[in-house]
Amino acid sequence: MDESSHGHSISSNILSMQCAISIFGKDSPGIIAEITSVLIAHQVNIEDASMTILQGHFAMILVVSLEEMDLSFIEDDLKKSNKLIGFDISVSASDSDGSSIGKDETTTSRYMLQLSVRDTPGIVARITKTLGNYGANIVDCSTRRDNATEVFTMFLDVDVPIQNEVEIVSEIKSVSSGFVGDVLFRKVESIDL
Repeated sequence: MDESSHGHSISSNILSMQCAISIFGKDSPGIIAEITSVLIAHQVNIEDASMTILQGHFAMILVVSLEEMDLSFIEDDLKKSNKLIGFDISVSASDSDGSSIGKDETTTSRYMLQLSVRDTPGIVARITKTLGNYGANIVDCSTRRDNATEVFTMFLDVDVPIQNEVEIVSEIKSVSSGFVGDVLFRKVESIDL
């Protein structure tokens, strides 16, 4: 198959079906190369992906598009791959069409939360409950704990309903006042990519 026909084949797959894949296991070099090799063998196109290492554990979530087929073939091939033996792998069809469900950019503002505090139980729960109580939607979350210093860091991107901005900013300030360290919650005026 030449390059142009291969490109056409992939393009037609993009519109066919969307599914989510989650992969979790002990980290080692070459995992992403192995995953993507299996996916391209099934002519799967990666539309969105997030990967991180969590204290020595590899964790990745992908949203992919492919021609309609039995998803168990992809899951089986991933699980049979030498690099992924023993990994927890899940492949499931998605009902989403890829649009941002529930997000109306004219009625929300993007905020960023940066937190670096002494670790205590409940930090994530208190912040996220406050946001959820006022209808804010967390669109990206990253956390880390430095075991040597016991410092917990969290970064959130949050879509805040415009009508609740004042209350949310006030509540986040109130909730985080008991934390020992730095908390910044600010509106993002523009995003430079």
